[in-house]
Amino acid sequence: MLPKFLIVVLLLVTSPYVLSSDLVTVNINDTSFTFSKIMAGNFDMGDRQGQDDELPVHSVSINSFYMQISVVTIEQYARLRHPSDENNNNGCEYFDSGWKYSKRLNWQNPGYKQNKQHPVVCVSWIDVQDYINRLNSLSKH
Repeated sequence: MLPKFLIVVLLLVTSPYVLSSDLVTVNINDTSFTFSKIMAGNFDMGDRQGQDDELPVHSVSINSFYMQISVVTIEQYARLRHPSDENNNNGCEYFDSGWKYSKRLNWQNPGYKQNKQHPVVCVSWIDVQDYINRLNSLSKH
């Protein structure tokens, strides 16, 4: 049985946290997702010479989990998006000589041309959490 899937962004500084050869491909809603097992381990988080928000240095332990080996594509996001979310458009931030916000931009229309294999953009933290929950519920693991 696989643990819950996570979509995370990791800055991996130490070598124990690498993608393993333990790959799992699942097909959900006629869309393939390939995950690699990230092994459990411990590391020190923080910077002894860092700023206040980087202190104190402390030990962190993580359990093994599976992480998608590629970005989440527009096709994958669209296939797993819950139908009730269809009218939930929170707008999008974009960069134009500085960060700006537009209510009319969204993951389907980020302001530039994309195809279904491009990475999904203009999604909020809440959108990502909903996506992860939906992926976990549909994966039956």
